[in-house]
Amino acid sequence: GIVTNRGECKLLIRADGCKSMGMGHLSRASLIASVFRGRGYDVKLVVKEDNDARRFLDSRQISPVYIAADTTLSVEFDLIEDLFTETRGVLILDSLCHRDYANLFGRLRAKLCTTAVIFDDDDVECINADIALNGSLIPLPNNYAKCVCQYLIGPDYFIMDPSYRDVVVSPPKDTI
Repeated sequence: GIVTNRGECKLLIRADGCKSMGMGHLSRASLIASVFRGRGYDVKLVVKEDNDARRFLDSRQISPVYIAADTTLSVEFDLIEDLFTETRGVLILDSLCHRDYANLFGRLRAKLCTTAVIFDDDDVECINADIALNGSLIPLPNNYAKCVCQYLIGPDYFIMDPSYRDVVVSPPKDTI
């Protein structure tokens, strides 16, 4: 499980952002990092190198661990595991390709690390993480009994920056 003594727990957040995918994942990761840092946890944000992501994080005064954009999953998994070599911890993954990380979740579980995934899709396939926060608005069938994962499903569990509620979207313009 999760270590409750803050001095012994490392929180690693893995997220990406770029112009084509947007910055929602990095915004959520920044929010989570800020909350846990404020509570005294050792927090590291791991991000693939991207100029837009760098500007976004710089504007929030966040200094992540950058990895090369062309880093393979195997090399990335080794890097993440190395960050947990001296302590147990928690990995939070906020990625569009979260299913590609199933092998890493198993490797970290063997090191007594807890893994959590944040996503919003209606796929009912089991995820190998310990905790899954699925913000999907679509009710999913309750077929997760055989999964190792604790599923938290629905918009109540989806983490968004509170400032998003203040965003005003203009109505579409008529085109003739």
